[in-house]
Amino acid sequence: MSGRACFLCVGENNVQMLQSDGMYCSQCPDPMIPLNLDKPQSILAHNAAHIAYGQMQKTLLPCGLCLSPAPQCQFYLTGTGDKTQIDRKRTHGCQVFDSLTTRGFKYAVAAKSTGGSPCSNVPIPCRICSRSDQGNKKAPAIWKYTAREHYETRHKNVDLTLYEADWKLSRSEMSEMKKVYKKRKQKTTLPKKRAQEKASKMFGELVVSELHQSNR
Repeated sequence: MSGRACFLCVGENNVQMLQSDGMYCSQCPDPMIPLNLDKPQSILAHNAAHIAYGQMQKTLLPCGLCLSPAPQCQFYLTGTGDKTQIDRKRTHGCQVFDSLTTRGFKYAVAAKSTGGSPCSNVPIPCRICSRSDQGNKKAPAIWKYTAREHYETRHKNVDLTLYEADWKLSRSEMSEMKKVYKKRKQKTTLPKKRAQEKASKMFGELVVSELHQSNR
């Protein structure tokens, strides 16, 4: 295996860059920043910084874990309140989520902004889509950092002030996330061997030829 990067591109928003030794942020090509698959909160924070302060097109509703535009990644929730969790059985489409060595992430921890972990970008239910659910078919969740764009594009006639609590961030979170964005080029520790082996297996299955590395 050569270890050369395999790029999977979708429009102007790339999904994660996949190499034989792990996954890398598609928005940080130089230097390439590895995604630590042992620490999903660090991935959420890094990507959220791109979404909030980078060049991402928020109207494409990028996934908080791999930055693929909707509806590539479909996240479903189970439980309510403090017991809310990602429904692993129904969630699909996100290669980063499937590759996490932690089998997902602790939702309650990730949803709370703190000084040491400021990012609160997690999948949340759309209060309008949820009302229209029929039977056992629940609508997929939306990401907090692009919730406003979801309402603006999918529910154009609603009064946004009724739902702004779903995406409103505290001043401290916005301030700390700006710092995360400024420090985004600092390399993190590479994933452990288990994560590398998983990514290596995916690399072997998903190699894309050089002619198909970009659709631009």
